Amino acid sequence: SLCEKYKLGEELGHGASGVAQVCIDRITGEELACKKITKIEHLHQDEVGILKQLYGHPNIVKLEAAFSDEKETYLVMELCRGGSLFSNGSLLSEMEAAQLCKNLMEAVKFCHSNGIIHRDISLKNILLGDNCFKLADFGLAAHFQPGEYLSDLIGTLCYMAPEVFKRRYSKEIDIWSSGVVIFAILSGNFPFHGNTFKSTIHAIEAARIDFDPEYWSNASPSVKDLIRGMLHQDPRKRLTPEQVLDHDWV
Repeated sequence: SLCEKYKLGEELGHGASGVAQVCIDRITGEELACKKITKIEHLHQDEVGILKQLYGHPNIVKLEAAFSDEKETYLVMELCRGGSLFSNGSLLSEMEAAQLCKNLMEAVKFCHSNGIIHRDISLKNILLGDNCFKLADFGLAAHFQPGEYLSDLIGTLCYMAPEVFKRRYSKEIDIWSSGVVIFAILSGNFPFHGNTFKSTIHAIEAARIDFDPEYWSNASPSVKDLIRGMLHQDPRKRLTPEQVLDHDWV
């Protein structure tokens, strides 16, 4: 069982599908992270299967073990002591953000090549590893088939792509969310927001990007070009992970 193999420690935080805390391997002393998911709350039951499928990619948090009882599932994962981009609360330089973009796109490219959409890329779900950024929390992830569309209204509002609200979307939503991440980590603001839920949705659907000089006066034209390509209103014209990785800013 979990408690036979691991000793549970301090709480790390809450994700889309559960609470995480430090756990220590009783034999090796290795520090890991344990995420507890209450089954009834878990929107997508296949997080374990998806993490096993993606195991080994350097920019995706590794699942080391999984335990289950009647009420809950426990995921034992690698521990990223750097925390999330959200919990850090600090902006990145363009050089650091380019490294983030590269790592994130490598992770997204790998997910998509394995038929998986993350569906909840956000500052909270990107962790700082020892020497790279790692995509985490696959609680809302889903499998997809080429040419097929998903319809669940799912994600974190300010990161959601316009087509999600039409309930007809595919893998391109992960590029949009990643574009929002890059915009936010450089400026401290979201590209699309409003005072209410409804006005935020309207701003996302309009997809007009405002590079306010107060926050963007020192930014390179190249990064603005990249962000425009990642936040294209039409998912068919949005950059692919490969195109982002080939962009001169990255």
